[in-house]
Amino acid sequence: MAYAQKISHYRHIRYKSSIFSLLLLCIFLLVGCSTSTPAPSSGTTTLASTFTSDTAGSQTDTLLTQLVKNQQFSGSVFIARNGSILLRKGYGMADWTKSIPNTPHTGFYIGSLTKQFTAMAILLLQAQGKLHLQDPVCTYITPCPAVLQSILISQLLTHTSGLPRDLYGPSVPRPTTAQEALTQWASVKLSFAPGTQYLYSNLGYQILGYVIQAVAATSYAQFIQKAILKPLQMNASGFSPNYQSIATNAVGYAAWQIPAPPVPIAQTLEMSFLDADVGLYSTVEDLYRWDQALYTNTLLPQQALQTMFTPHITVCTGLCGVFTQESYGLGWYIGDESNTPQHVIWHDGLNNGFSSYLGRYPNEGVTIIILTNLRPIFATNLDLVHQIEKIVFA
Repeated sequence: MAYAQKISHYRHIRYKSSIFSLLLLCIFLLVGCSTSTPAPSSGTTTLASTFTSDTAGSQTDTLLTQLVKNQQFSGSVFIARNGSILLRKGYGMADWTKSIPNTPHTGFYIGSLTKQFTAMAILLLQAQGKLHLQDPVCTYITPCPAVLQSILISQLLTHTSGLPRDLYGPSVPRPTTAQEALTQWASVKLSFAPGTQYLYSNLGYQILGYVIQAVAATSYAQFIQKAILKPLQMNASGFSPNYQSIATNAVGYAAWQIPAPPVPIAQTLEMSFLDADVGLYSTVEDLYRWDQALYTNTLLPQQALQTMFTPHITVCTGLCGVFTQESYGLGWYIGDESNTPQHVIWHDGLNNGFSSYLGRYPNEGVTIIILTNLRPIFATNLDLVHQIEKIVFA
C-alpha cells in the first residue's frame, strides 16, 4: 500500500510424446519454418497448433528471403490460419557483432503493440470493479494537473483526449520521479475538446500506465506481468532496463548492420508507467499466444473483450489508403480493406530500430505477426504486410 500512496490516494486494493516431437521436427524441415535454434525456455507452453503444407507459407518465405538478400528485412514472422501454422521463422541477424541469427524465439521491442496490453489491463481492472472506462482520469491522480481534469479514461484509450502525440524529447527529458511527470503533464495543451476528435497520443497511454499503477497498488510492469503475461505463459515477454543483457533479445538497427540508439526504457518499477505506450518486448510465438487467448475467455469473457474490438472513433473514411474505412477501438485499429474483402483488427509499432505488426483477420481465421530489428526500408511496415496479405489471401 505504501507504493500506491506515492502515486495516488486511490487504495483499491497435449499430447507431448517424443514421437510427436520428431514428427513436428520433420514438418519444420519440410516447410523451412525455422533456422537451427535453441528450444524455448522451460515452462513455455507448446503452441496449440500444427504446421500445414501451404503454398502461402512457402511463397512468403521466398519473399522474405529475397528481402534479406536485398538487405531490406531482418526479423521474425509468424503466420497462422485456423490454428495451423503456415510460417514461423527468423530472418537476418539478431546481433551482427555476435553473429546471432533471428529465430522464432528472438525477443524484439514491439513498440505500440504495447498499447493492447495497457488497454487489457484497464479492462481487467474494470472487471474487478476498481475503475470504469467512463471515470474521469483525475479520479486516480492526485494532485491532478488541470489539463487532465476534463478527460475520461475511455478517451485516453481511444486517442480522443486531445493530448499531443508525444511529450518527451530534446526539450522535455523523460522524468525520473512520478511527481516530475505530473509537473511535465501540467504544461501540455489540448488540441481539441476531449471526445470530439481523434489524435494518436503516446502520452495518453503513459497516463493510463500511471492510472494502472495507482489503482492496482503495484507498478505498471508488475501488473502486466502478473495479470496478462504469466497467465498466458508469455515467458519471453516483459519490461526490463536490462533488455540487451538477455541473450535471446535482438539488437535494433537503424540501417543494415548499423545499430540504432537504445530504446528509452524506465529504469525503475515505479516509473514503468512511462513504458505503457511502447516499452514491451516479446516474440512472435508469445504474441501468437496473446492473439489466440483473445478468442477465448482466459483473461476476460468474450462480451467484455468485444469492447476492445468495437470501433469507438472513426480515423478516416473514403481516402484511407488501403482502407475504405478505418476506426480505433481500445488499443487496436479496425479496418476494412478496399482491394480485398478482409476485415482486419491490427496495430503496428516503431521504436528505435524495431518495428512490429500484429494483424487479426477473424473472418478468415488468419493471424499475421511481424517483428523486426531493422528500420523498415519501406514507407512503413504496412507495405510489407500488404505484400504478405496478397499471398495469404490469394
